Amino acid sequence: MNQPVRILYVDDYPLDRELVRDALEKEHVGFELVEAASRPDFEAALARGGFDLILSDFNILGFEGLQVLETVQATGLNLPVIIVTGTGSEEVAAEAIKRGAADYVLKSPKHIQRLPHTIHAVLEKKRLEDEARQAEAELHESEERYRLLFENSGEAILLTQPDGPISSVNPEACRIFGRSEDEIKKLGRAGIVDANDPRLQAALEERRRTGHFKGELNLVRKDGSTFPAEVSSTIFKDSRGNERTSMIIRDVTERKQVEEKIRTLNAELEQRVEERTRELREAQEQLVLQAKLAVLGRLAGGVGHELRNPLSVILNAIYYLKLVQPDATEKIRQYHGMIEQEAHTAEKIISDLLDFAHVRIPDREPVSVDKLVRQTLEHSTIPPSVKVTLKLPAGLPMAFADPRQMEQVLGNLVVNACQAMASQGSATSVGEGGRLTISASRQKEMVAIAVKDTGVGIPPENMKKLFEPLFTTKINGIGLGLAVSKKLAEANGGRIEVQSEPGNGSKFTLVLPVHEGEQ
Repeated sequence: MNQPVRILYVDDYPLDRELVRDALEKEHVGFELVEAASRPDFEAALARGGFDLILSDFNILGFEGLQVLETVQATGLNLPVIIVTGTGSEEVAAEAIKRGAADYVLKSPKHIQRLPHTIHAVLEKKRLEDEARQAEAELHESEERYRLLFENSGEAILLTQPDGPISSVNPEACRIFGRSEDEIKKLGRAGIVDANDPRLQAALEERRRTGHFKGELNLVRKDGSTFPAEVSSTIFKDSRGNERTSMIIRDVTERKQVEEKIRTLNAELEQRVEERTRELREAQEQLVLQAKLAVLGRLAGGVGHELRNPLSVILNAIYYLKLVQPDATEKIRQYHGMIEQEAHTAEKIISDLLDFAHVRIPDREPVSVDKLVRQTLEHSTIPPSVKVTLKLPAGLPMAFADPRQMEQVLGNLVVNACQAMASQGSATSVGEGGRLTISASRQKEMVAIAVKDTGVGIPPENMKKLFEPLFTTKINGIGLGLAVSKKLAEANGGRIEVQSEPGNGSKFTLVLPVHEGEQ
């Protein structure tokens, strides 16, 4: 239910008040009239408040309508005041309106009867003015908020006109592009976006199709450098219905740098973890190996003596049987050979065990490389299918090493080469056993003896394990030959180098110091 319009009516003449009261009560409903016949009554009623409109006679004893108007205005209540005058003077009406009266009414029966319409008109006008003021205040507040956001935003903001040029640029945009507002406006959008960015066309197409784009693009600074930015661009219509475009830009260079640094740190951390894991694994393997070697060393001395005696008996027995059975059948002679070969193999294993556990101090002397190679071949069993090639140039310097230990090393390398060629199971480039090439050369103060085969080669994963004790890929091997060879070479001041590719054979090189007299 609508609230009645409360009116404070100021008039010292009772008949006029009755006339106004009758007009409001008889002709219209919805009015609540409070009367004041004097200035004190008026001021007391006004102080109580709750009025929608003031109706005042122009001439009041000791008080006049314009003073009523001034008093109402002084309160700041924004109450409309209608002046009722009996003079009919246009000057009075004009002065009242000039001083801020909402309207005036002549004090005549005809005009008083229209007073309710005048009141409604004044209140409607006030309502519209209040709404306009409210809308204007809200608009001003909104514009002020926008201005503050626009000028103080931590993101660059650009607005374009309907025909494309940039119309508004905030301070952050000037900062990140390194340009003044006028420079950016003159350049337009094409001057600040990297035309070579492959994402640009897709971004424009998405904004054209959906009215909005949000993603990363490369933008261009004043010095020509590009930088990554998050761009949010929206097509909208202004208050006049014109199409405009907004661009909100955030420079993400620092974020990209941080992300790249994090990726780098993660990669380094993963690498460190991987390296540490590998070190721990290798350390664990080394501990296991050392435990095995400790057991091996303890067994080598005791078992070696115990096994060599029966092996000597077996070899002597074979020798005797071959001597007393000159007419033995072919099969018997084959068995004699098998027993003798296996006994020699067992003896070599025992020698390797003892040599690895207790390397003898080398008895170094000048050694002829040519003689060392040839003696090694004489004492080695080379399969008939293996073709041996020697490349031993004249004038090689004498090596300085223990000849017996170096013959053992070369012998191991030759045996391994022959076994590698035999294990490939098919013919190589020469016959069915391949080619064994032994060459020698001088390397400054060292002499190198290379043993090269055409065998199966060594897989990359086995290259680092070749010289580890007890590592072997042979079915009947125990993995001491190369380990012993490496220890003997190093004990003589030298080393063993290896080169190999799967399927392309291997080359082991024994490098020994040159005799001082020939350096």
